[in-house]
Amino acid sequence: MSSVYDRIAENGPCLSSDLVATIVEEEGITPVAARKRVSRADERIGRVYNLFPRNTVFLYIKEYFGSDEYWLKLTEALLEANAAYGKALAALLQRGGIVAEPFFHIACGAPQRLKKHISSSTMIEQLLRTQLVERQYIPGSGNCIALAKGPGMYDGAVATLRARTAAEDIFLAGFETWCKNLGLISYDKAKLRHLEGEMQPQVGTFCWDLTAPSYLSGISQKKPDGVQKPGFVLADILFDVEVNEAGVLAFLTKVETVKNLKNVGACICFFIAESYSGAAFNLLKTKGIIPATPTTLFGRDVASALRLLMQTLTEAGQQAIDTETLEKLLAGLQKFEGATGNLRGTLFEYFVADVVGRTRHSLRVRLNEKIRNPGGQESETDVLVEGYGQTFFIECKGYAPYALVSEDEITRWLTIRIPNTYKYCLTHHDWKNTSIHFELWTTGKISEKSRMEVEKIAGSVKKYTVSIKFVEDIQAEVKTAGDKKLRQIFNQYFVDHPLRQTERVRVGEAKSLSGPPVTL
Repeated sequence: MSSVYDRIAENGPCLSSDLVATIVEEEGITPVAARKRVSRADERIGRVYNLFPRNTVFLYIKEYFGSDEYWLKLTEALLEANAAYGKALAALLQRGGIVAEPFFHIACGAPQRLKKHISSSTMIEQLLRTQLVERQYIPGSGNCIALAKGPGMYDGAVATLRARTAAEDIFLAGFETWCKNLGLISYDKAKLRHLEGEMQPQVGTFCWDLTAPSYLSGISQKKPDGVQKPGFVLADILFDVEVNEAGVLAFLTKVETVKNLKNVGACICFFIAESYSGAAFNLLKTKGIIPATPTTLFGRDVASALRLLMQTLTEAGQQAIDTETLEKLLAGLQKFEGATGNLRGTLFEYFVADVVGRTRHSLRVRLNEKIRNPGGQESETDVLVEGYGQTFFIECKGYAPYALVSEDEITRWLTIRIPNTYKYCLTHHDWKNTSIHFELWTTGKISEKSRMEVEKIAGSVKKYTVSIKFVEDIQAEVKTAGDKKLRQIFNQYFVDHPLRQTERVRVGEAKSLSGPPVTL
């Protein structure tokens, strides 16, 4: 007679109901006796409760909690039981086990609120309660929801997560422009996910990476009162992995539920990935979803440039990117219309890190440094420069030359991030005896109100310095670096980008095809 421990050690984690059935079949005892034996399993056996119907329990050996086999078996069991948690865990597994918390609400397949459905917030709370997931703060990504795997298991995820998010965001911006140019969506009505936004784009109370109303014939409908009711274009995105069948189940749940909602119009749905398994591709097609890739939408050049971007950002981690690679990245995606603003913002931090590494006589330069002051408040600096007797904390805003940095961002930087960081500096063994400097580098502009706010604080605070560097100031520092290529990159891609004028242009909507010619 094999013990419960021996059976699980040999066959892997399993449901209590499956183990009972196996014992009954192999040993010929009654189900009642088998259930008692399973319930009395020794303390080496761990249990997951409350996720399965009919009081079923998931059993595993505690020593192997968080292993790949553990997560695969648990997810398979939940999917077989058609439990919503299974699709959420499968989505997490597909993303390497970790995703930024705002994006978990998109990936998990659960609505924000919908009768007879578990909400995404409730799902997070329940998974945290059962200790299946944990919150982890990742520099550059904020609070993340991660499969519980033990301490240090996600230390290497910082660069990968940041690189994937950056490439996805850049692609979504280009995809939005593509939809606009085709007339697929209403101009200026698209909503894209945002890492710092509490509310993600929603249709039918589900969150998506991109949503936009569409008035295409066959998608929109005319109401009895004559008002045109739009349909929607919906899209989710996942790069850096081959998407498998389990990885799209949460997305399909959202699509199928939304299509059955009476108050939501018809939808054109895209899932965007670099590649798919055959099963995933066929499943999406049979469900009426468009399984798109960067290559099928925009060609191999764009796909290759995005792949290079992810590889470069991952390898760079918290370090600067060399000039030649930076130029190659910017040049490779400069014709990807609509994505230039996101690309500029993503790479500006790396550009700044390269510049200050040359001009500040630094001991070391790092990006996205996480800081937690003694009171527990967390903040993050884009570029940290540790020099001889000086420490610089630099915020980077790589905006279009005519764009305004929001007043709220300036206020948060001055009143929250700077004070929190300074408190931490007072306890840091390397920084407490150095002069502290806070700088904001931007290729955009700030309002007069923000300028006065900065000047007021800069003139009143004596313990540290506060300043802003605009284009002219950055050009002067770049010149000090003594690298002509660096100056060329800044002027060409961050100041005089060839697409910066077209980014301003709003394409007018044709009001009547039978009327006078409409200028676009």
